Amino acid sequence: GVSFVAVDPDSGAVVAVLVGRRLPPLPVGVLLSGLMGQLEEVEGYTALDTSLRQVSGVTSALTEFTLVTGGGEHRAQQHGWQLFVPARQATFVVILVSDESQFDELRPVFDEILDSFRLLN
Repeated sequence: GVSFVAVDPDSGAVVAVLVGRRLPPLPVGVLLSGLMGQLEEVEGYTALDTSLRQVSGVTSALTEFTLVTGGGEHRAQQHGWQLFVPARQATFVVILVSDESQFDELRPVFDEILDSFRLLN
């Protein structure tokens, strides 16, 4: 379930932290192979790049993606990051997403958010 969601009213950017209680604390390589296969089946979802990132001393997986939703005048293209952080009891998923046109401007803010993420004992 979603543990935390924040929406910036000016930019519309969304930050969500999900506690993946159903995701076991698997090594990052196993997480990537399983989760990315499922995500690529989502209509409109495109993974652009996946890299490893240290978060709170844990090797985590960061995926950059785009997501196209709706059609016609309701079509929206979003751009974001998904961070998968394996911990002892669960895997945390941090999602940072914005409108495609604002992603480059918000990238430094998203970086700061990820750098501030801490796992507590």
